[in-house]
Amino acid sequence: MLGGLERVRGESVLFDGFPRHYEQIEVFFHLLQGHQLEFCAVLVLTLDFETAVQRLAGRRLCPECGALYNLYTNPPQSAGKCDECEHELIQRKDDWQEIVRHRFGTYQLETVPVIDFFKREYPQLCWEESAAAPMHEIGNRVRKRLEQIMCQSANAQRKGQCEGNAGDHF
Repeated sequence: MLGGLERVRGESVLFDGFPRHYEQIEVFFHLLQGHQLEFCAVLVLTLDFETAVQRLAGRRLCPECGALYNLYTNPPQSAGKCDECEHELIQRKDDWQEIVRHRFGTYQLETVPVIDFFKREYPQLCWEESAAAPMHEIGNRVRKRLEQIMCQSANAQRKGQCEGNAGDHF
């Protein structure tokens, strides 16, 4: 992660899943300060537990070409076979239902307190987005919101980015 931050000095950075543990919050702020990055948003994607389990446990991967499928939302045309290369699909061990349920318990214990911290200390920067819609819809909503946030950031304004109405860019 540090090498990646060195390459984007002064640019915008999206931390996906970091900080994940309460102990990492201090490290997070230290990284922002050390790399002159502005803290401008916290995005929390929300999804009910059973849907999350179904999505994760339904993932299948082609070990040959890397194609990704989901048994419920994007199934292969032929059960268990890759549409691209016809190789047998696999389920990663960390997508097994019992592992997914265990991971959710870990999320509740370790990550929810981090989310609560940011909601309590930085409520103006936090926003929740439902992850129940199809991925392309979620991606579009998140992209639009991030573009708005970036246009409002001090760094973008200093650099003269996002001239005019930010809404014109969507």
